Amino acid sequence: MEYPKNGLNGQHNHPPPEESKDQLFFLDTRSLLFRFLRNWWLFVIGIALGVAYVKFKQRYIIPVYQVRSTLIIDGGKQDIDLTGLLGVGGKSGQAGDLTNEITVLKSRTLMRKVVDSLDLHVSYFLEGRVKTTEFYKNPPVVVANALPLETAYGKTLRIHPIDEKQFQLILEDKESPLYEYGKPFHHSGVIWQLDYRFLPVESATIVVKLQWPDAVAGKLASSLIVNPMIRSNVLTLGLNNPNIEKARDILETLSGIYNHSVIEAKNEVNLKTLAFIDERLHFVTQDLYQVEKEVEEFKQSRELPLDVRENAGRNIGLATKRDEEILELEVQKVLLSNIESIF
Repeated sequence: MEYPKNGLNGQHNHPPPEESKDQLFFLDTRSLLFRFLRNWWLFVIGIALGVAYVKFKQRYIIPVYQVRSTLIIDGGKQDIDLTGLLGVGGKSGQAGDLTNEITVLKSRTLMRKVVDSLDLHVSYFLEGRVKTTEFYKNPPVVVANALPLETAYGKTLRIHPIDEKQFQLILEDKESPLYEYGKPFHHSGVIWQLDYRFLPVESATIVVKLQWPDAVAGKLASSLIVNPMIRSNVLTLGLNNPNIEKARDILETLSGIYNHSVIEAKNEVNLKTLAFIDERLHFVTQDLYQVEKEVEEFKQSRELPLDVRENAGRNIGLATKRDEEILELEVQKVLLSNIESIF
């Protein structure tokens, strides 16, 4: 459809608004596309930087994983004071409150048992050119002995493996002599003994750290995440660690030790209850015996008649005694008769 160039008043007529918007959008898209094409090198640089960042992160940054588990709290143990048994303080309030159980799970006392069970105070690392990774459950060397243990805590050994039989320590001030696996050696006031497992990659350094168990337990307890689930007696446990298997073992061992502590607490309560009942029964028995004895002495001193049962018992005893005497007399009579017949 064509429009006249001049209207009735000699003025120019404009095209409809819809057609004008389509033309403007086409022009804007076209100009934007040409602008992008003129600056294509910027997109190439951006993609290259993104790929380089991903490669850098994979090579230099150690990922940290969050491992979670759930723990069901027994609702029937309201009479158990587990916080007192483990020596940790809990908030006072309604018995069986999940707040006390969270305090127990995050306590250093409970986590110390986890550290001792998994030997988490001894750590093994592989120090490479780029990053350091931890060995868990399968280190190339194992600390078989370190005496005295109190002196060994806080010490670090940097080991350079030579072959399957020998190794060297990496020292800052001097060159280390050659040591043999399976044989004791002295270093930093400690007698060490390392056992060989396997030979790592070439030019790699093995780092062995002995840490104070209480310090490791405190660090793990502070990093443990414990949250209650809404309207239930279930707790969610979480732990962040670069090693998924290690975090899973820590949570599983913690749950097992907690359940064992609950059973021990129940047994302790039952044993204390039985001991209390036995003690009270002993006292009641002594009191009853003493009262009966005093009553009997009082009746005898006042020559008062005893109970019917007591009188019956006495009469039966007297009758039995008389029957025995009569039987004895009859036996003697028979013996005398036999003697007379002989003579």
